[in-house]
Amino acid sequence: MKLIDVPEMGYTRTDRPWPRGEVVVRTPGMATGYYKVAHTTRSHSHTPHSHTHTICKFNRMRKRLRRHGKKGGSIQATLES
Repeated sequence: MKLIDVPEMGYTRTDRPWPRGEVVVRTPGMATGYYKVAHTTRSHSHTPHSHTHTICKFNRMRKRLRRHGKKGGSIQATLES
C-alpha cells in the first residue's frame, strides 16, 4: 500500500504536516489483468498497483491513515429501499 500524488486535486505526498494522496494497493494474489481480454489489460496495466480512488492523509506520528475523500467526487452513501 502506498500514497500517490493527485495533482488535479492539489494533494501530494510531500504535504505538511500530513502527506495526502490516493491510496493504491498491491498484493501477491492480485489479478494481473482481465481474463482473455488482452486489449483492455494493456490499456489498464500502466502500474502494478490497484487504484482505490480513496484520498487519505497519513499521520506520521501515529502511523495511521485517515480517509479524506474520494477521487472524482465526494463520499456518498446510497440507501436502497
